[in-house]
Amino acid sequence: MDKIPEGFSVPIHRSLTMPVMLGGLPRHIAILNGTVIISFVLGAHNLWVLPVGILSHLVLVALHKRDAQILPIIKRNLNRPSFLRS
Repeated sequence: MDKIPEGFSVPIHRSLTMPVMLGGLPRHIAILNGTVIISFVLGAHNLWVLPVGILSHLVLVALHKRDAQILPIIKRNLNRPSFLRS
């Protein structure tokens, strides 16, 4: 029943179906985090920002390991207008 006819299966490399990751994070998030941290370290000469950047990267990796969709959810909620008046 579930037998696939010959010539109808195509081998797909696993890297084509997996997201591109850098250091355990999606590529665009890792590049954004690194760019912000490096700009503070080199531009403002604030070396104390470097451990903060490493810590933020580790926190983002832990969040992403727990739930792979947490970063798109955070991004979507940051773009949503606020309905609460202050």
